Amino acid sequence: MKSKNINYMPRVDHLRLYAALLVILVHSYMAAGGGNSENFFMFPIMYGSTGVTLFLVLSGFLFTLISDFGNKDIKYSKFITNRILRVFPLLILVSFTSVAVMRGSVTVNDFLSTFLFSNLTSTPLSKFFGPTWTIAVELQFYLIFPFIIAFVRNSGVKYLFGLIAFWLVWRALIVFQVNPDGVAVDNSFYYLTIIGRLDQFLVGMLAAFAYRRFGDVLKNPLCLVVSSIFILCTLYYMPVLGVWYTPLPIRSMLQTWEAIAWAALIVSYLKCSFSFLPKTSYVLSKLGELSYSAYITHGLVLYVIERNNWWLSFVSIPNLNAILNGLLVVFPPVMIVSWLSFSFVEKPFLTLRRSYTTNAHQ
Repeated sequence: MKSKNINYMPRVDHLRLYAALLVILVHSYMAAGGGNSENFFMFPIMYGSTGVTLFLVLSGFLFTLISDFGNKDIKYSKFITNRILRVFPLLILVSFTSVAVMRGSVTVNDFLSTFLFSNLTSTPLSKFFGPTWTIAVELQFYLIFPFIIAFVRNSGVKYLFGLIAFWLVWRALIVFQVNPDGVAVDNSFYYLTIIGRLDQFLVGMLAAFAYRRFGDVLKNPLCLVVSSIFILCTLYYMPVLGVWYTPLPIRSMLQTWEAIAWAALIVSYLKCSFSFLPKTSYVLSKLGELSYSAYITHGLVLYVIERNNWWLSFVSIPNLNAILNGLLVVFPPVMIVSWLSFSFVEKPFLTLRRSYTTNAHQ
């Protein structure tokens, strides 16, 4: 997606598409009858919710590039206005839609919570638009990013390392307070909130500095191969270790491993010297432009398909059949709805965005 604050990077939209596809596939996989598997290559689909982590790491990465690593001042009001223009049009649409559908049980607090705190309370969006909880986390990041990057400019990149270290200890203390006995408890208090996600955003910021410093090394395609293997191994071992799903202090610290793996893939993918065929890159980037709409609206499309039992039988292997249904039955209509949403709900507001950075000495 083109921005008024940074040169266009088509591969960023590729990554957005991959992130959205992971989330769509994990939800469609479960709905279409997919089950557990020990197959190493199935874990990115079974745990496709990791696409959320990719989105969050990518956000920290991009904002750091836009701010020129803290060398540019961010005009706070214009920055927040741009983020509102990016996020709120579609969010308002789905909010009013949810309120209309659930009007018999919705309260004013339910409605207001959807715009900043949908990850902290029950919300009418959750029936058809459950993924909106991540928008609340993103909005909370937007509020604090200009301050964090200003502190980085004043103190150097070591500030990010220190803040990540503090956050890991802070989260471990919170997890211990909530779960002192180490038993199975609801993990939404950190999985769905900034408590479990801030370090991912910060790792993305660090990735931007690595992208600048190690650019020549990262051009080697071997770096992309290694980072791809790293993320595959991460997605295999994290569920095995119960990192996200068993709230224990030491395991809560290991969550950052996932963000680091995605950060490695981001910088190696963006810097890698290999070239896509122009038409392939164009198609991927255009689909990536629709990632926000796809992420938000796919739940409603999936609900309609599941409710009407429009699943198809492609093969006799249940797990493979579930994947094919996700790719061939769910993904195409999601993209159609997303294109309409992007073209006629999001895009008109995107043209209203303005530059929000100036050189720090001005």
